[in-house]
Amino acid sequence: MRDHIPPLRQLRAFFAVAKSQSVTRAAQAINLSQPAVTQMIANLEAGLEAALFSRTPTGSYLTAMGEIFLARIQRVLDHMEDALCEPVIGAPFASRELVRAMLIKISSHHVRALLSIADSSSFDEAARRIGISQPSLQRAARELERIVERPLYHRTASGMSVTRPAFELARRLRIAMREVEYGVEEIEAARGLYTGRFTIGAIPLAGVSLLALALNDLLDAYPQTQIEIRDGRYEPMLAELRSGKVDILYGVLRCPAEIEDVTEIALFRDRYRIVVRHGHPLAGRSDVTVEDLAAHDWILPGEGNPRRRVVEQLFADSAIQPRISIETSSIPAHKAILAISDRITLLTESEIKDRPDQLTALPFDGLAPRRPEGYATRRDWKPTLIQRHFVELLKRHTREWAPTAPDDPAPDRRLTPS
Repeated sequence: MRDHIPPLRQLRAFFAVAKSQSVTRAAQAINLSQPAVTQMIANLEAGLEAALFSRTPTGSYLTAMGEIFLARIQRVLDHMEDALCEPVIGAPFASRELVRAMLIKISSHHVRALLSIADSSSFDEAARRIGISQPSLQRAARELERIVERPLYHRTASGMSVTRPAFELARRLRIAMREVEYGVEEIEAARGLYTGRFTIGAIPLAGVSLLALALNDLLDAYPQTQIEIRDGRYEPMLAELRSGKVDILYGVLRCPAEIEDVTEIALFRDRYRIVVRHGHPLAGRSDVTVEDLAAHDWILPGEGNPRRRVVEQLFADSAIQPRISIETSSIPAHKAILAISDRITLLTESEIKDRPDQLTALPFDGLAPRRPEGYATRRDWKPTLIQRHFVELLKRHTREWAPTAPDDPAPDRRLTPS
């Protein structure tokens, strides 16, 4: 999250003025004085370095910058309202009006406290994470609990932690706060400052060449953009995507059926190949059997990995099982070890492109197909200009670079989670 984003009270004041086109009516709607609302709008515009309203004798009307910002702040408030109405978070309230009345009382301080506690193992760690005293954190935490009329915390062996409903509330509120950051980035872009932050989750054993090409072109176009790439297993990365910590997830697609808030876009399907070094005893043979493959040591990722399951399926009916001498998810490690030994591994066609003088694919058919490779986003994700450009670059480089197979899904096909 950015170090400085506008506080929620300023955003509510902005939204109220934008909707009513009047500071006076906005002040009445959010139960504040007119001077207070005027000061909040002035502080917001100063922080964004942008005029959001055009003041006239008949009212306050949104400028082009204001229209850009309003679209994001509408999403912020919708996310927050929907979060409190989510059955997973607690019993439904009597009406949306009651929820909106609660939301007016929630401050940025409350949200920061909840997010920090949800990411920490104790209140003490959470307080250190955001640089406030533990009593201040506890006060904000308990205030939020009273406002939303739900228990948010419980005691564990290591101290106080969030309840499961509170963890879900934190997830939804973090997405809302990310929308604020998007809004700030879009205002900066409208001013000609392309300084957005973009976080990509990358799944190990996914082809990174396409990702590298797209990122290189993106930074050529927007050199001030800050890119963070987080590597990790699929399940944790999916959780980070759904919580707003990651903007886009790149890799082999496999969204579980029960996850309904994620959309996957297939770009291409990269075929698996059984790979050895040049000069390997099996290299050059046209009659390689399962028994031949089982006679050599293998390099594979750990149990549960889709790539490993393909190999396990290959030997499912074999009386002889191969010895897996090395377990690693590092593709560079696979290639380096393969090049100096008689071991065998499973790579994709694109992964052996950069070592044609060292590695070769055995002529062996019958491998289970690899899942499509592409990217995943939150279903209601509304990308910024820089993020849209990145997606366009991914698609363009897919057409120019990615391997194509007759049974591939067409690029951009929107997958049904399976």
